[in-house]
Amino acid sequence: MLGIVICAACLLWAPLAWFCGLVAWPILWYTYTIVSWCVRVPGAYRPLSPDPWIAWAYYLLLALLVSMLLRHWPALSTDASTHAGSETASQLARGLSRRTWRLIQLGMAILIIMGTGINMLITQPNGRLTITFFSVGPANQPPQGEAILVRTPEGKTILIDGGMDAASLSQVLDSQLPSWQRSLDIVLLTCPRQDHLAGLQDIVTRYAIGEVIDAGMLHPNTTYTRWRRTISERNLHYTQVVQGDTISLAAATRLQVLWPTSPLHSGSNEVRGNGLIIQLRAPGLRMLLLGASAQSNSALAGLADSIDANPLQSDIVQIVGEAGKSIPQAVVDVLQRVHPSLLVVTPAELSAAQRKAHSSPDILSPGTIPVTQTIQTAQVATLEITSDDRGWSANLVDT
Repeated sequence: MLGIVICAACLLWAPLAWFCGLVAWPILWYTYTIVSWCVRVPGAYRPLSPDPWIAWAYYLLLALLVSMLLRHWPALSTDASTHAGSETASQLARGLSRRTWRLIQLGMAILIIMGTGINMLITQPNGRLTITFFSVGPANQPPQGEAILVRTPEGKTILIDGGMDAASLSQVLDSQLPSWQRSLDIVLLTCPRQDHLAGLQDIVTRYAIGEVIDAGMLHPNTTYTRWRRTISERNLHYTQVVQGDTISLAAATRLQVLWPTSPLHSGSNEVRGNGLIIQLRAPGLRMLLLGASAQSNSALAGLADSIDANPLQSDIVQIVGEAGKSIPQAVVDVLQRVHPSLLVVTPAELSAAQRKAHSSPDILSPGTIPVTQTIQTAQVATLEITSDDRGWSANLVDT
């Protein structure tokens, strides 16, 4: 009811809605705090995604149990609640019989259940691999940072990086996931930079996460230390991967870790030099994610020396590009080995001058890039790539 009042007040006068929100805030804070406490109790919840039918059976059995208890022990339904229900029915229905009022309540419940069921059926896995490159960034600024959502044909969800703005990431993520889903199977951090990590800090506190994966950090900075502390405090399953490891996403879909090696590289550019380079392998699609390592000559040289050309062959290559700077020649050399059809460029964090200009400059090339098509996510809407055993396609989605 307070939410309805807030919405109505906002239509009349925004400051009035803000005042009504102050009334609702303590109640919401109390609910959030209690839920946060209770969820830490062992066995308090059980993840059911992507099979929600167990929950439906649970609530059906619960409803039957409550009905049996009320039928055999009517005293459980107190006189006070009966009088309150009769009074409410009298006020709202204005003379409707108790039976009619019960039918109205039952009808409303059925409508809610049907709406929820239809929503769940619509959002069931469609048997296709979907890779969504989000265009994210702080409010009133150009898109900055990298965030990629992968959904397997079986319904698993993997979030790769999170950009540098939690609010922007939450908005686009909520638009892509079903309204009832508040869980992610895997959260993967490719590079412990601000433009990759900031958004994930919020996600791991608001979603149920199955596994957190990164390559670690040789000399942890403050941001990465906070990231690992959050993982530890929430008792999330953490895995550090290196070259040669395989991350299984589904029956025929996996991520192959191509870089970094163990031990991690030490040097002036060790953050980018130790960034994850992974290849997504699925029926009908291979995608090479160079990420921030595209700005590291040592990482690209090491990749070229340790991996043969054939395993690197990919349909799509993704890199993080710095606005206003040319694509490094080392990246062009990798592209000549990989022969992709599509190059996806996600933006790095902008400089202070670029943010002040409210523009995202093009990422220039040092010549002809051996790619059929290049898409910069900072210049377009959300990019969605779908794939099955017959091939893949890329589309721009207006979110």
